[in-house]
Amino acid sequence: DHVLNSLGPSSKEEFFRNIQNYKELSVKYLVAPVGFISDAEQSRYQLNIVLQSDVAAIFEIDRPKPYFEVTKGVCDINVISKTEVVTNCEGPSTMVRRELLLDGWSTNVGNLKPYGPDDIFQLVELPKGENRVIFTYNPPYYKYSLVLFTVGAGTVGYGFIRWYNFRKKRD
Repeated sequence: DHVLNSLGPSSKEEFFRNIQNYKELSVKYLVAPVGFISDAEQSRYQLNIVLQSDVAAIFEIDRPKPYFEVTKGVCDINVISKTEVVTNCEGPSTMVRRELLLDGWSTNVGNLKPYGPDDIFQLVELPKGENRVIFTYNPPYYKYSLVLFTVGAGTVGYGFIRWYNFRKKRD
């Protein structure tokens, strides 16, 4: 099944070798050229065709991990969007959001902690009861960027006004 060549493993070999990692990352679909995945591979890896054209096929990957998941405690999760959920927890709980934990992410209910393979996902502690959890992203140094943008725009505006007044006096 695995053929070595001087170019290394094929994209298909890499996909099947890492299919569990894709599931852990909540990847739900694979888009591939028609005929790229054989019937035997579809059956073996539990891939279901959801759409096929003359050029490509879209396969649903069986049982990917959910984007939001309670890892400790008991909570009902109502997903509003990728950045907002409403939870109802029987007691203190922990919820994972399978989004990269980059500098700049925050939430309204507490600090985000690293979780998962290589600590790449977001983990948040939830108190008992109903919680509206909102995730926001502000890139590092965005406040400084806004200040510098405002100074730059003001400088350009000031230069335009001076140029306009100079032309007006000249005419």
